[in-house]
Amino acid sequence: MTLFAEDVKARVEQGNVTLVDSRLLVEFNRGHIKGTVSVPTNEIFMKSARSDLVATIIEMRDLVGAVGITSPSNVIVYGDKDFLDISR
Repeated sequence: MTLFAEDVKARVEQGNVTLVDSRLLVEFNRGHIKGTVSVPTNEIFMKSARSDLVATIIEMRDLVGAVGITSPSNVIVYGDKDFLDISR
């Protein structure tokens, strides 16, 4: 286990972090880290107008709020694609 993985595990055990799986929901359903919430990257794009733009702040607030993430939440996002995809 890498130092980063150990740090993430410790934070999760302390209860002060929310893990977010950015993979497609079908991949999440096949298996994920226990306690992780699903926010697929393909869900964070605008639902109207240009679908290639990241969602508005209101859309993002609603999306992450629906899985229990609030403004004081500490969040760690992981996925299986490149960093650009995960960072969105």
